[in-house]
Amino acid sequence: MVPPLTGAAFGARDGQAGEPMDGGDGPTDWPRVRRVRVVLADDAAEFRELMRRRLESDGRFVVVGEAANGREAVELAEEHHPDVVVMDLAMPVMDGLEAIEEVRDRAPDTKSVVLTSFDARSLAERATRVGAFCYLEKGTAIEDILTVLAPLSPPEFE
Repeated sequence: MVPPLTGAAFGARDGQAGEPMDGGDGPTDWPRVRRVRVVLADDAAEFRELMRRRLESDGRFVVVGEAANGREAVELAEEHHPDVVVMDLAMPVMDGLEAIEEVRDRAPDTKSVVLTSFDARSLAERATRVGAFCYLEKGTAIEDILTVLAPLSPPEFE
């Protein structure tokens, strides 16, 4: 479990989705790596948009779906089999804890990362018990969120 972090730093640029990422500014013979495939689940559309733009501008991530509630998150995970679902806990229709269990059952290779405004240790423990990979607070610096998410997809080299 990753302990909650503090701070906030969001920026956004348009990123290109769906294609492998180059090795960056390094040698041209570096292998190309598959981007981490992400589903964002939060009932706040503005938050999803901000996260999507920031993740994709980083270059290591591609958002394959966005959900406004837990049920939609489960359906998207089952349809797309992303590497990770970034999940809020307080959502309509189905809450994040129930959705994490469903994602674990229907897309077992998909990791669930809780990103929520609740900072209760008991909720973090419940989330990890039902299958969350880690629990982060929404005040976590975006760089720290990216550090947690980046290794969640094994690289596929060309």
